[in-house]
Amino acid sequence: GLRKDLLALVDRDAQAYDAVVTARRLPKATDAEKEARSAALERANLFAIEAPMAIADACAALMSMASELAYKGNVNVVSDVGTAALLAYAGLRGAVLSVRVNLKDVKDEARGERLRDRVRRLEMDAEKLREEALTAIYVRTNGR
Repeated sequence: GLRKDLLALVDRDAQAYDAVVTARRLPKATDAEKEARSAALERANLFAIEAPMAIADACAALMSMASELAYKGNVNVVSDVGTAALLAYAGLRGAVLSVRVNLKDVKDEARGERLRDRVRRLEMDAEKLREEALTAIYVRTNGR
């Protein structure tokens, strides 16, 4: 399920970080070494984007579930649903920060721009889902 997937992604994110660190430590004394290091860094940075992007996607899915539950679920547990939505929102925002950190070093401009667009869409969707969930909770608990 989602929990298992997220835990696996945390491990994958740590592996990706290690790959970036390893690539940064490669020698750069000669032109050939610089070229090899640059290629290794590009691969490592793209790898380092994959896990947090998948984490952001999973958090968005969780927010979508929370938003739906806020409208349809048991009113006595909507505060838990709201907490889940806010935690998923925080997870998404944190993952997006990781993506942005690694995007700054991506040399493939077209790929970088596609990823930036995807991040912007995720952020906009997350804002909407967060507001939907919280609005549903306020309406259901306050009667307004």
